[in-house]
Amino acid sequence: MNPKIILLAALLATVAAGAGYFLGSRKPATATSPSLAAADSPARAVTPLPKPVLTDAPLKRLDLTRRPSVAEVTPLVEHAAQTGRWSMNKRWEIIINSLESPDFPPLLAVLAKHGPSLAKNQLTVAFYSRWAECDAAAALAHAEKTPVESEREQALAAVFHGWAYTDPRPLADWALKLPAGRTRDQAVSAALAQLADDDPAAMFALAEQAGVAGRADFDQSGLYRSWAASNPAEAAASAASLTGQARRDAYVGIAQIWAQRDPAAAARWAASLDNTQERMMAMGAVLHRWVESSPEEAARFVTQFGPGSPGLQMINSLANAWAAKDPAAAFAWLRQQSSPQAMQNGIWAIAHQWAQKDVRAALAAAEQLPAGQQRQQFFNAVVSQWGQKEPRAALDYALTLPAGQARSGMVNGIISQWAHNDPVRALGGLELLPAGRERDGLLAQALGQLAQRDSAAALDYVQKLPAGAARSRALQGVIHPIIQEDPQLALSLAAIMPAGQERIQVYHNIASQYAMADPTGAADWVAGLAPGALRNQVAGIVAGQLARQNPGKALALAESLPAGQTRQNALVQVALSWSQQDLSAATTWIRGLPEGAVKQQVMGQVGYQWIQSDPAGAFDYAVTMADGQTRTQLLSQIGQQQGYADAAGALRQVERIPVGPSRDAYLQSFISGVANHDVELAAEYATSLPLGDTQSQVIQNVAMQWGHRDPAAAIQWVAALPESQVPAHIYQQITGQWFNVDPDTARQWVGAQPAGERRDQMLENPINQLAHQQPAEAVLLLDLVTNAERRTRLMQQIGRQWLQQDRAAAETWIRGSSLPAEVQQQLLVAPAPNSPGRINTLRRG
Repeated sequence: MNPKIILLAALLATVAAGAGYFLGSRKPATATSPSLAAADSPARAVTPLPKPVLTDAPLKRLDLTRRPSVAEVTPLVEHAAQTGRWSMNKRWEIIINSLESPDFPPLLAVLAKHGPSLAKNQLTVAFYSRWAECDAAAALAHAEKTPVESEREQALAAVFHGWAYTDPRPLADWALKLPAGRTRDQAVSAALAQLADDDPAAMFALAEQAGVAGRADFDQSGLYRSWAASNPAEAAASAASLTGQARRDAYVGIAQIWAQRDPAAAARWAASLDNTQERMMAMGAVLHRWVESSPEEAARFVTQFGPGSPGLQMINSLANAWAAKDPAAAFAWLRQQSSPQAMQNGIWAIAHQWAQKDVRAALAAAEQLPAGQQRQQFFNAVVSQWGQKEPRAALDYALTLPAGQARSGMVNGIISQWAHNDPVRALGGLELLPAGRERDGLLAQALGQLAQRDSAAALDYVQKLPAGAARSRALQGVIHPIIQEDPQLALSLAAIMPAGQERIQVYHNIASQYAMADPTGAADWVAGLAPGALRNQVAGIVAGQLARQNPGKALALAESLPAGQTRQNALVQVALSWSQQDLSAATTWIRGLPEGAVKQQVMGQVGYQWIQSDPAGAFDYAVTMADGQTRTQLLSQIGQQQGYADAAGALRQVERIPVGPSRDAYLQSFISGVANHDVELAAEYATSLPLGDTQSQVIQNVAMQWGHRDPAAAIQWVAALPESQVPAHIYQQITGQWFNVDPDTARQWVGAQPAGERRDQMLENPINQLAHQQPAEAVLLLDLVTNAERRTRLMQQIGRQWLQQDRAAAETWIRGSSLPAEVQQQLLVAPAPNSPGRINTLRRG
């Protein structure tokens, strides 16, 4: 195919991802799994396909024999824009490639007359891209005049792609003269895409010159993939200078390309990476390519790392990749691994992939596993996948299992998926279940799905049910989908439900949706209700939506409610909706409210919008308010927003706030807002505050925000502070986050800290986390815990979790541990997890 068509297809794919055809390029065919019957059939000889009967037309060369005029193309464009349907085919490819620069303005004018549609977007992109091939300057000048910003960006992107296709270097030179911004980035991206394969050196030179190399918000993976095609080791060394997501993306791209050429070398490089997350992402990319050529070699490479953390993660990646190709071989290999945790990590992926290929073989494999969590997990995955393809067969099979939680969960999953795909047949399947609350819930779910397709059929089914709990729940299932279609019918159905909390909840749901669709009609319905709790509750729901159309009427409805939480909630909803339509009027009303809970709650909801729209006005009002919770709350919101948007201005305003709780709240929120974009600056602000409760709270806030982004830097910052300023839970949470991201580095750093209470606090969360996932790894950290009472408690936690995963190994460890004999005995006599029962294999034949 013409490379230009491929390029344009990629551009159009951003306009309409998932369309069936793009510029003559078809979606790849989806391989279908063989049926269960076919799984037992012997191999059959392939029957030759019949010879097609051809006409002369397909044998003729489809090429331009005569350039169509604009007058001939215009009706075709008009038709596409009117119907909203268009796809690239050979005819359109010829038409677009035949157009010349003067042809495009009148054709784009035709599109401009019509409203938004996928066809309009696609043709606009195709026309601008082709125009830029012919005359980039003219196309660019025309695109710049597009009045709607989003459409202008789309048009410019198409121009840049067309220009880059014919002449990327002049485009690059032109782009470098633009001011920094989205337009410059789009132009640079288009030039880079064309230079990538032809001249990687020029591509990187342009990226450096444009200042996009290494930028966090600019996709780096394409640059490094192109470099890796010629020299992956150099590309990897260069990518090491990146940080964060940019480096992770670059490493994955390099790994994918390198693994095509030399998977063993790529794997050795990936395994050498220091950062755990980067190592596992790169290794996963390598293994997915390696199993395509030699899964056994990939397995031998992974196995050498043993049962520790890196090895377990690699086993999981390999199992995922191998199962897609040969689940039986992946399963056999996984069972040979000595670590139960390794089996646990890979079992779901294998079961899921295997069930798509051969359900009987997958169930037989499940039967080979010992009773316990792993077998049940494997079994659930197989039956879940089976239920998506053949729900009746999967349900029949699930019902042969022993009654219990495992079977119940399986049946629920099958029926839920079946009801979503085919509610009528799912209702038939429900007849196989015994009467009871579980069946009633599934019946309501299936009827809800049916009501979305055919409300009359769903109602007919419900009316034939006998009165009782099953009918009541079925009514709930039917009511919800028809509220917007026919709220009066939904209300009539709710009225025949038995009185109680379930009917009240249904009325709440109807009020909410009715008010969104027709707030005036919903308000009239509320007015006709008898006074009482139900009227008060639904009035509050309706008032919030009514305020969008008629704030005066909505306010009157809310104020008519008796004093209490319901009235307060209604006023809050009215204020929130009103402020979205007319902020000035809403805030004027809020200012006139008396001090108290209503004003405080309303201000809490509306304050954010006020601050976004008029931060200076909001601040001026806040400092004139009487001291109290409402002012403190508003100043806290202002500090958060201003700390993010205007840190210098926010600092200047501090002196206008009297010393006290409101000022403290403002400072705390301001520094938190600064931390959203510059956490190191926020840390400086925090440590510069006077000693006291405010500083302590600010330090905690900054530490937690920093810990989410870079736990290594955060823990080193707090470790340098006096212990009195940092509570124990801060150490625990940040080190827990660090161990999740990079356990090896975290373990080394924590182990190097002085023994004592602070280090013990740092270890608490990581040990608890590992106890649930890798108890053998958790044991390795226990030696670092100096407090005997804490160590004993953590040992018990590890023992309990380990017993659930691998009882034999856990018992051996417990008996050899330093736990007191009575504690050991308490752990060892705990019952084993419930066995899921024997898995029945399907009968053949």
